[in-house]
Amino acid sequence: MKCGKKCNDASTTFCKGACANVGTGPSTTHSCTGGCDDGKWATDCSKTCNAAICKSTCVQATGVCDSCKDGKYGVATNCAADCNNNCAVSPGCEDNGNCKAPGAGQPITCSNSSMWGAKCDKKCDDLTDKRCASGCTNVGTDPNTYIGSCTGGNC
Repeated sequence: MKCGKKCNDASTTFCKGACANVGTGPSTTHSCTGGCDDGKWATDCSKTCNAAICKSTCVQATGVCDSCKDGKYGVATNCAADCNNNCAVSPGCEDNGNCKAPGAGQPITCSNSSMWGAKCDKKCDDLTDKRCASGCTNVGTDPNTYIGSCTGGNC
């Protein structure tokens, strides 16, 4: 539904559902009471969500992304952080920055065999006093409690 300065004007913004006139006379404004069309925000749905970081929608009152575009994370910080390039599963990462797992119940895998951890940001060399012979991998089912394990033994 289009809402302009008064509901049903053929002007600028787009409401989902109801549009309510607020005030009377020349100072009448409107409020989209049923939310905004995807990609829009503000009381009158006149502003555009940041397409560079938001997947498709943002919070009507603030413009903060509802979900992040692939490659970004951190809805609470308006998708300000970039996903780690060492994540093996593409696109993107979870909202907490953890890489995506290849399947339900499977540990996260890193594209760089010398890295491990839920965000693929820990070095294999930090696992033991010795270096890993051929990289390392995540072990466990909970990304918050992963341990890293050398593959191919230690050097």
